[in-house]
Amino acid sequence: MLNAAAKALISFELEVNSMFNRNPWPTKKLFPLSPPMTFPNLRSLNLTFVEFGDDGKDLAQAIDFTALTSLTLRKCRGWSRVLVEAFTSRNKAMELKWLEIQHDQPSEIDIHRLSHLLTNCPYLVNVSICHGQDSTNVSHTLLAQLWVALCTQKRFLKAMVVHLFDFFSETDIPSPSGDPRSPIPNDGLAALMTTSMWISVTNTSPLAYVNVEFLGLCSFPDETLV
Repeated sequence: MLNAAAKALISFELEVNSMFNRNPWPTKKLFPLSPPMTFPNLRSLNLTFVEFGDDGKDLAQAIDFTALTSLTLRKCRGWSRVLVEAFTSRNKAMELKWLEIQHDQPSEIDIHRLSHLLTNCPYLVNVSICHGQDSTNVSHTLLAQLWVALCTQKRFLKAMVVHLFDFFSETDIPSPSGDPRSPIPNDGLAALMTTSMWISVTNTSPLAYVNVEFLGLCSFPDETLV
């Protein structure tokens, strides 16, 4: 049925019920390479609990990601491989106006690839990034780069939601107004210095580059006083 409608589809949404499926549904079952299936007119893609291939080529060959205006990926294992394959295989900026990425346990390469994607999305109007669990394996430096990529050269951006806080972490990132005698964890000093600079010198904060009408953050309250 999907094969018959592939060439006419403008919007495609699929949510695999994770309650009864422990493993995500592989994209090779959705977008087989032999025989090839393409979606030339697709402009909106929404996938939940779908696993991408080892290199992302199966989906990147089926869909022109640079032509999408809306992309939502929730709990899709291997999502960053698809993104990097999408914008490296075509030499042009993404047309995305809506972007939502929701996934737990991101790696540093995931954050690096996401930052690379955001620098190639100049037309974003709404963006939501959620890595709310076990993000302590990602360095503060990379997260700072993600903020810069998210906020710079985004003159159309109107709504932003960023959730990068780990509720289950035993290691607390220090707060600029916290007790200076408290021990500072690894990478915590860099986090403290950067956040303090963004608070004390407001034009250095990435948020100074955007004029959003809606902002949703999950972080320490005193680190949002910019």
